[in-house]
Amino acid sequence: MIHKKLLKLETELNGCFMEREEIVRGLLVTAVAKGNLLILGAPGAAKTAIAEALSKQLSGKFFSRLLTKVSAPEELFGPLSLKALENDQYKRVTVGKLPEADLAVIDEVFKCNSAVLNTLLPIMNERVYFDDSSTPKPIPLQVLVGLSNELPDGGVNGELAALWDRFDLKYTVAYVKDERNFATMLKLSTNKPSTTISLQELQSAQQQAEQVNISDDTINALVRLWKELKSQGFLISDRRFRNSLRFLKAHAWFEGRVQVAEDDISILSNMLWTEPDQIKLTKKIVMGFANPLTVKANEIFDGAFELSAKLKETPDGSERTAMAAEANHKFKAAQKMLDGLLKQAKSEGKATAKIIERLAQLKEMNENVVNTYLLGI
Repeated sequence: MIHKKLLKLETELNGCFMEREEIVRGLLVTAVAKGNLLILGAPGAAKTAIAEALSKQLSGKFFSRLLTKVSAPEELFGPLSLKALENDQYKRVTVGKLPEADLAVIDEVFKCNSAVLNTLLPIMNERVYFDDSSTPKPIPLQVLVGLSNELPDGGVNGELAALWDRFDLKYTVAYVKDERNFATMLKLSTNKPSTTISLQELQSAQQQAEQVNISDDTINALVRLWKELKSQGFLISDRRFRNSLRFLKAHAWFEGRVQVAEDDISILSNMLWTEPDQIKLTKKIVMGFANPLTVKANEIFDGAFELSAKLKETPDGSERTAMAAEANHKFKAAQKMLDGLLKQAKSEGKATAKIIERLAQLKEMNENVVNTYLLGI
């Protein structure tokens, strides 16, 4: 039941936010994995809207805060308790603050000074909060989402390197690119989904995901991936690789599997990069360890998408008409290749969902090219 509800919520969120499918899936996987996610991108790209839309559908105590350069610890952890100070105790009143939240969104997460932000480290990693003693206090936090328009001062290897590393999944977001999606965005009357998930349901999903099996073959694949990334000069903490197991299980659970499969490794393309300029190479390396048929399907689709984008940029006239005819021919050939990959995946018992999705997208793209540029509909 909870599996179907989360998939329904995913569909609703994708209907509310255009070209954010990867981030939506990442947010939901992070919730099931009980982790931390960062969205990095320009202002006005719906970072806050999408994070808060999801968080508010996951019932529980919700905490949200926009940080600035002058933000104080009180904004995150609450004011000092005057009554406790009278008894020589250093305690904060945490009611309504981060230590008591089930779900948290911290906007401009790198804006604040490191002395305040580094207090987030045990909250993010161990889900504990230190108040007036050296004894850690467990907190109920299920998922933390950080948002930022820019990288930390001093870069990702500066004084906030430990905070940066504790974000399990990291996504960069751009403005809407496709003109049809842009038009759909303008017509949307609301960006609020209707499906709500109770805290008990979310915890049930977490428990079910924890039961997903990781085979020795998957562990061996991760070891090979680790070696490959090291050979390419990547410096990835042991913690991040260890945490990747939770995310592999959560992604497999979303796909309805009881064992992690090759396709699930793709989620790590948003987990194993450190510098933004590593994103493209990370994705290439990681996808090489995922389902190779899915990788091929993505390559075929990306080629068709680039041709479609080039067609839109070409001025109206005979040149664009000729290009549209060529695109129609290439799109049909691409569909045949995807059909072949789909048959191969079925015969080999590999996951087919992404290939089916790419095939449907390609057919829609081809139909749009024919109707718009060849038939003038």
